[in-house]
Order: sequence, then C-alpha cells, then structure tokens
Amino acid sequence: MLTPQSLGWLKGIDLTSNLVSSLLLFIGFVLLRVLVGRIFSRLMIENGEFKRKLYVYTKNSLSALFFVALVIIWAGKLESFALSLAAVAAAIAISFKEYFLCVLGGIYKYSSQLFRVGDRIEIRDLRGDVVDHDFLTTTLLEIGPGSKIHQFTGRTLVIPNSIFLSHPLINETAQTTIGIHSFEFPAFITDDLETIESHLMKAAIEASTPYMAAAEESYRRLARAEGIEEPNVKPRISKFFPEAHHVIFVVRFSAPVKRKGKVEQEIVSKFLKTIPKDAFDRHQ
Repeated sequence: MLTPQSLGWLKGIDLTSNLVSSLLLFIGFVLLRVLVGRIFSRLMIENGEFKRKLYVYTKNSLSALFFVALVIIWAGKLESFALSLAAVAAAIAISFKEYFLCVLGGIYKYSSQLFRVGDRIEIRDLRGDVVDHDFLTTTLLEIGPGSKIHQFTGRTLVIPNSIFLSHPLINETAQTTIGIHSFEFPAFITDDLETIESHLMKAAIEASTPYMAAAEESYRRLARAEGIEEPNVKPRISKFFPEAHHVIFVVRFSAPVKRKGKVEQEIVSKFLKTIPKDAFDRHQ
C-alpha cells in the first residue's frame, strides 16, 4: 500500500526525471545550434542571401522544436500546477510584459509574413536590410541616414519584435525587386522652371531606361496576381509649391529597389552636367 511518504518519493523521482530530461534536451539543443552554425559557415553557396535565409529558417525551426519538446516533457507537471500558476500569472505577466510582447510580435511577424531575410524595411525611424530575425528580435544592417539616403551606415540595428504590434512597417521589397521610386528637387519660382524640368526628365529617362522593361514586366505580373491596374513605369515629373517663391520637382523613375540610391545620384549628376548655369540665376 502506498503511503503519503512513498507518493512524495515517487513525485520527487518524476520531477528529477523531468529536470534531467530538460537538461539533456537543452545541452543537445545548444550543441545542435553550434553544429548548424559551423556547417553553414563552411557551406559553399554562391547566393549569400539564400544562404542567410536557409540558416535563419533552420535556426528558428530548431528553436521551435526545442520549445515543443520542452512542453511535452513538462506537460504532466504543467497540468498539475495549472491552478497554482494561475495565482501568479498576473505578476508574471507584469514582470515579463516586454518579453511577452516581443514573442507576440514575433508570432505576428511570422504569421503575417511581413518580411524575409534580404528585404529592406522601415519602421519608425529605423531602416535597413534584414539579416536575421527570430521570435524576440530582428536584426538590420542600417540604411541611411534618413529615408532619402540609400547607403549602408556601417551600423547594425537589433530591434525588439514588440515594435511591429504598434507601428506601421514599410517593406520596400515586398512585391518586387524592381520598382518605382521618387525624389524631390527644390527650386525658386523665379528660376527657369521649364529648362530645369526638361533637363531633369532627360536625365531620368537616360538613367532609368535600362530598367524600364524589367519594371514593366514585374508590375504586369503583380497587376495580374493582385487584380489591380498596371502602373505606368515611365519617368514622370510633378511639381508642387510648399511655400511662396519655392517649387519642388518630384522626379519619379524605375530602378531596382537596392540600386535606387545609385540611380538617383546618376540622375542628379547627369542633370548638373547638362543644365545651363543661368537657369538658376533668375532669382538673384
């Protein structure tokens, strides 16, 4: 006949078994993560972006399997302690609020497929190329400074996933690797606006012509897939007046997403080489 003392002894053995199993599982998980990291570091894949995507997918899959196995090991104990855990759930939720929000943000990110490794994203004042992400954080190679500069700053941004729950995200490479971009060019109302516009258009056409065919095909596929009207990818120039005596030219052009900064600089350089010097002298 089992006495209270023997029942307590059996429960102690069961708890010890779970702890040992959890420890062995954790050691195996760490060793496997290290092994996977070494394998990928030696893996000869020419496409670096594909290699990063495969590594992140493998790493996150191992993490998910680890947590599932941990839940299976402790399922019986979790059920036994469910009522007692409910008493401290509120305190834990408050203490680990940010941690839980990061996990929820990670789940939201994965389920909504907000971005992938290699995508260029912007959220709040943070902008860069995604190089790694998991259930807690997302790592970016920063692009900028600001939204008008398209160069790597040399800094790495590690942002918590909770930010995706409360702020809109811009994915510059969500639909296609080549797209329509724009930048602003300021002038005075007394400048030779007609000459400025014609030279800007000429420079935009010369710089973006190599990419227009690919852009047309890309947006044609997107329009068919999404059931939307196919946009015109040819260069365009619009004007608006932010204040008296000033005019802003908005130059729109087609270019690969990750080359738009270079194409923009090419347009500006071509424009400055061909524009007559007296086109900007009328306001003086």
